[in-house]
Amino acid sequence: MVFSRDPEAEEIEAEYAALDRREPYEGLRPQDLRRLKDMLIVETADMLQAPLFTAEALLRAH
Repeated sequence: MVFSRDPEAEEIEAEYAALDRREPYEGLRPQDLRRLKDMLIVETADMLQAPLFTAEALLRAH
């Protein structure tokens, strides 16, 4: 008796194997995100000639 493998099943197994070998997350670190947020607040305050508190409130509202 000869057993053969279904090519579609092999593709699915390959996809599952690829999920197991995920690369580590390479997003923004929390301190980088905070720095960019602060820069955005400062630039908005400068552009609107408004206090930092007002610029932050406007960014939060929209």
